[in-house]
Amino acid sequence: MALVELSAGLGTLVGVAPKASAAAGLAINLVLFLSATWQVSPYFLGSDSIYAVAWAAYLTGLVEAERRRAAARKTRGTRRQRFATERDFDLSRRQFLRGSLVGCAAIFLGAVAFGAEGKETAVADPPPASVLSPGPSVGHRLRPTSPSIRGTPIAELDRLPVGGGVTFQDPAAGPAVLIRLSEGRVVAFGRVCTHAGCLVNYDQEAGLLVCPCHGAEFDPSRHALPVAGPAPTALPQIQVAIDRSSGTVVAED
Repeated sequence: MALVELSAGLGTLVGVAPKASAAAGLAINLVLFLSATWQVSPYFLGSDSIYAVAWAAYLTGLVEAERRRAAARKTRGTRRQRFATERDFDLSRRQFLRGSLVGCAAIFLGAVAFGAEGKETAVADPPPASVLSPGPSVGHRLRPTSPSIRGTPIAELDRLPVGGGVTFQDPAAGPAVLIRLSEGRVVAFGRVCTHAGCLVNYDQEAGLLVCPCHGAEFDPSRHALPVAGPAPTALPQIQVAIDRSSGTVVAED
């Protein structure tokens, strides 16, 4: 899918197979709009709809321009027909070469993106924690812990309101979120969406982890199982505990 999108975009920019590129772009965004981004809320965050309209307008303009050029060629005299045929052949050969370059460029960009995969999510979320507003309070009960626990400190429990959340960087899972679901219950999950790899955010009013890209929603009170959207599996859970001696919530090693 990514390679097709890159090919359509590059083909449009350099003028290689413009109608085919526009048709491919229209088909991709129409399918994504009717599937992955259909449940995005607010709706205007689902950009596939406007992309589909833009591709449709561009494709319509290309078809109309070609129709007018064809009508203009019919009015030309027979003396220009031979020259036009030779010129069209030369253009077709150049378009083939440019199309080959577009394909190679798309594969190259795809390979670069694949090679950089995994780094982007690590830097997309800053390490400093930020406390979110209160929300619902149901979840998993913390098990009793020892006076001192080895692990990565996440937050002070008394500074995290019931229903609030805090983002942090887990050494193993990367971008993660800790949620205090009730007075003595907390949960933590990785924030990388299991659908397309975007970082989910905690919606304190809905009590859900929501992906801003395609509308996937995860319920932290049910082990972050997907409850809406295209995500196929739950978010990875991170083991956390409270250090009773300091009141610090710790991601266990």
